[in-house]
Amino acid sequence: MAYVEPTVLRASASGDVLLAGRHNYRFEKSGEGTWSRVRGDSLLGAVVTRAGPVRPIFAPFPTGQLNGVRAVGLGAGRWAVVFAEVPPVGPGSPSGGEMRPDSALRLWYGVVDGGKWTTLEPMPMPAGGKLEPASASSLVRYGETLAWAMVLAPPMERSRIILYEFENGRWSYEEVPAAGTEVELAHSDSSDLLLAVVQPDPRLRSDSNSLLLWARQPAWRILRSVVPGSRERVFHPSLRFTPAGAVLGWIASVPRPDGSETMEMHAMVGNITERDEPVMVLDTDVGPFDSPIALDMPGTSPLWIVDHRGEGSGAREIRFLRTDGAVPVVVGSIPNPYITHFAAQSLSGSELLISGGVLDSAEEFVGSLLIRARVVCGSE
Repeated sequence: MAYVEPTVLRASASGDVLLAGRHNYRFEKSGEGTWSRVRGDSLLGAVVTRAGPVRPIFAPFPTGQLNGVRAVGLGAGRWAVVFAEVPPVGPGSPSGGEMRPDSALRLWYGVVDGGKWTTLEPMPMPAGGKLEPASASSLVRYGETLAWAMVLAPPMERSRIILYEFENGRWSYEEVPAAGTEVELAHSDSSDLLLAVVQPDPRLRSDSNSLLLWARQPAWRILRSVVPGSRERVFHPSLRFTPAGAVLGWIASVPRPDGSETMEMHAMVGNITERDEPVMVLDTDVGPFDSPIALDMPGTSPLWIVDHRGEGSGAREIRFLRTDGAVPVVVGSIPNPYITHFAAQSLSGSELLISGGVLDSAEEFVGSLLIRARVVCGSE
């Protein structure tokens, strides 16, 4: 029995799914029938096959030193995986308190094929700062190139963004002059690589938390401001490009009339590289650690999946939304069985997979629950 934090939920062309994350636990059952956690484990994740078997994937160090796990499919049953090795925490830690537990000691790149590593090697590390893998972008594939970005926090200066690229069998990196705290990466055929960066807008006299869009054309430059910091505080941006245009989402901390704040999920779809598209409020009661989930499913717009918190009642449900123009419409919902955040991934056709953590009936441990669902389009 195991729990895998659903940081990564990626399907391959065969329908197998890679589930991977940072906070992962395995449990063993004793002869007396009691469950206990496997200590010093190195579980990185698992491959969930369509036929049913689950194949564990292990990292080269204990699970407690994992962070920033990201992956992308390479073909049937194969995934490229990147992750960071961070200092252990607790008494006697060799970091001696000099490094934050989310600062990378090393970065790793590997290829998982059918549940086994066929490649596993360290990546180059930049000097002059500490990489923060917890805020790393998605791992992006375009053609035969892989790209990954994360924040580099220097000792005495503003942070910068480090962009990694894998070409011709080797990793290299470059510095992007963006003083960001969070970053998301995407590729567009028309604009090359783009970054959605949460940072102060350098063109404003007083700003601390805007959402800026950067483009490499061929040098990096600010393309435009999408969300000004004067309007709302921005967290956890997501960005990808589809044939119908860009899909951008973020969590917004919005002030209330009584001086308090509420966490909302916002989105923008369309030609965001050139103009302000309407901002859609997908949900007005989400958690601070939620991230926007938009899946390509049958239909004319992305299928958004939201962990709705049920303000006042405390009841949680998983909501499925489509957009009619700039208006989000709830097209379905199910009770939320998860005690942790969840992830979702579209599979072949109209199927999707959701994964998160649940308590067993005796509340002895947390395990991963995977829900397969099917999207049915119809009319009344």
